[in-house]
Amino acid sequence: MRRFSCFLVVLLSLCLALPGVASEPDRAPIAKLTASDGKTRSSLGAQVAISNGTVFAGAEREGQEASIYVFERPASGWGNMTQTAELKIPSNSQIYLSLAIAASDDTVVGSVLGAGPNGYGALYVFEKPAGGWKNMTPTAVLSPTFGDRFGLNVAIAGDAIVAGDPGCTGNGDFGPGTALLFQKPAGGWHDMNETAVLSASDGYGCDDYGISVAASGNTIVVGATHEEIVPGPGKVYVFEKPADGWKDMTQTAELSRLEGYPGDFVGETVAIGGNTVISSLLTPNGHLGITVFEKPAGGWRDGTQAATILQTGWDMAVNPLGTVIATGTDTFTKVNYSVVKVYVEPEGGWQNTSLPNIRFFGSAGSGLGYGIALSEVTLAAGASGLTVNGHASQGAVFLFPK
Repeated sequence: MRRFSCFLVVLLSLCLALPGVASEPDRAPIAKLTASDGKTRSSLGAQVAISNGTVFAGAEREGQEASIYVFERPASGWGNMTQTAELKIPSNSQIYLSLAIAASDDTVVGSVLGAGPNGYGALYVFEKPAGGWKNMTPTAVLSPTFGDRFGLNVAIAGDAIVAGDPGCTGNGDFGPGTALLFQKPAGGWHDMNETAVLSASDGYGCDDYGISVAASGNTIVVGATHEEIVPGPGKVYVFEKPADGWKDMTQTAELSRLEGYPGDFVGETVAIGGNTVISSLLTPNGHLGITVFEKPAGGWRDGTQAATILQTGWDMAVNPLGTVIATGTDTFTKVNYSVVKVYVEPEGGWQNTSLPNIRFFGSAGSGLGYGIALSEVTLAAGASGLTVNGHASQGAVFLFPK
């Protein structure tokens, strides 16, 4: 696989001037992205996505408004800048409890809890117009036929969008949760309900199946933090697109830790890149970690991790080649700063002993790494708690190149 040999050198030289870091004065990230109309507590960067070299960052003011900001690389190259366009999610009488975003090609989607046509949560799809990104309202609104916590997360790969609904609200609902898939119609995106339901064959009441989702190519992964007991060790479910297209189905494979323990919370956060699937982990002694799964030569099948990397953060991403992992916001062990850690796959493959190749820090309260996105050439790290233009927690996104 390709290696990111220069990735470390460039990051080391560029990233150490984030707020609150003692560093050489001439060192800086390649760009700081902010909103021209940013407000106090809008938390830009809590959600970040990258597609085709374009950076998308979510911002929300709970109970008031939510937007996705679009940042396109200028012809002169990245630099400090404000947005190219703002994609507004329509406000209504519902309360925005959470915003998640995902992007693929020229499509970006935002998912919101407690909103949409039926109040079950909704996905708002935006497609790049022929003339380029501009301030706009959604192309389509996707909503479930029923949901409790639908909109907690979202992932997109090509023409398929998936969102989880962990369910189990306790209000008469103690189900295992579900993941709903929306396939782009031949005539293009329009308001619609789900195309298919992706279920766990061994689903158990309140196992939080659907707490996280990720997608790449024709593969979708869904996390479930509990397994037959609460708290459970957790699992990651892999779904591969059938030859005749997406349809109601159960998993292709289940992935779990070799020595799973109750309370591991595997599946809380998942990501996929190339043949690599990663999941967050909380060990019995309270350490954060990443469980790494590699696709076997014969294809995905039930299996255990290839490696478990300890002392990492919670939010995470893996690049499309599966060779670089970034993880952020290690506030469980270090409360005085936020940190983003970058791991590059060793020549011999991922190892339990893998250590971060580079760290970069943000000042206390900056929230650096609450949003993480990786392309083959760019790392985007949100700092949603950063004060910008005197606005507390307006937030920003920092970019670092390969």
